[in-house]
Amino acid sequence: MLVLVVEDDDDIRAVVLECLRGDGFEAFGVSGGREALEVLDAVRPDVILLDLVMGDMDGWKFREQQLMMPSISRIPVVVMTGLPSASLDDLNAAAVVPKPFTAQALAATLRRSVGAQHGPRAPSGSSAMGAEGDASGENGSP
Repeated sequence: MLVLVVEDDDDIRAVVLECLRGDGFEAFGVSGGREALEVLDAVRPDVILLDLVMGDMDGWKFREQQLMMPSISRIPVVVMTGLPSASLDDLNAAAVVPKPFTAQALAATLRRSVGAQHGPRAPSGSSAMGAEGDASGENGSP
């Protein structure tokens, strides 16, 4: 399963990517909503793991843009946040993972979210970003 991690904090993004890969996911990351929209022109992940509070384009604005684009609107989104769930109702997210979370809880939520949206899927193969890092070239990507 290919996961796009959208998180502006480099350290958090690196830890999340490491946890996901350790749990058998293919994962790559970007540092914000604008970069995520650019990457989604070329790569179709099975699920997007989205932080909400980011500098360039917050998670709400990203989600608004994503839902207006038919080519990517059906990709399920799992929100990771420390905000109260009452403020998340308008996101139409597949799931919310409250911060702090464990690697096991994150993995289980991602698998449930993709299964609920798409049913069983074949392995996605390699991504255009590579499985080694994030799209910005950090964390060991080419």
